[in-house]
Amino acid sequence: MGTWLVSAILALGLLLRLFHFWAITGTAFPKIGFVLTQSDMYAFFQWAQTILAGDWLGRETYHPFFEWMKRIAPLETWFEWWGGKEIFQQAPLYPYLLAGLWALCRGSVTGVLLVQLLIGAVQPLIMYRLASRLFEPRVGLVAAGLTALYGPFIFH
Repeated sequence: MGTWLVSAILALGLLLRLFHFWAITGTAFPKIGFVLTQSDMYAFFQWAQTILAGDWLGRETYHPFFEWMKRIAPLETWFEWWGGKEIFQQAPLYPYLLAGLWALCRGSVTGVLLVQLLIGAVQPLIMYRLASRLFEPRVGLVAAGLTALYGPFIFH
C-alpha cells in the first residue's frame, strides 16, 4: 500500500507543478529574471551565460555587483568580505545546472522552467525516503504529501 500512496503523492505533486506551469506560461513571470536586473535570478542567468560562453572553470569568477551593494561598499571591499576575487560568493552548482538546462532547452526560458518544475516533482520521493529512513514509513508519507503540496516548493 505504501508504494501506491507514494506514487499517488508523486502524481499529485507533478500535476500541481504542471498546473502551475500552465498558469504562468502566458504571463510575464518566466521573464522576470531578465527584467529585474538587481535580483538573484538575473545574476544566475548572467552567470550561466558566462559559463556557456566558455568559462567552464570559473577563471573569471562571476560576482554580481548590484546597486544596493554599491551603496554599502566598493567592489574591492566585497572581494575582501568574500575572501578574494577568485572565491565564489555563492555556491556554483545552480548556475552550472542552469547553463546545462539553457543549452538543453536551446535558450527557451519556458523550457528551463518546465524542466526545473519536473525535477522539483521528485522532491516528495526524496522526502519520503529520508523521513522513512529516519523515522518510519508513515512519517515518510506525511512528509512526501506535505512536500507535494507545499506552495513555495511549487512556485520556486
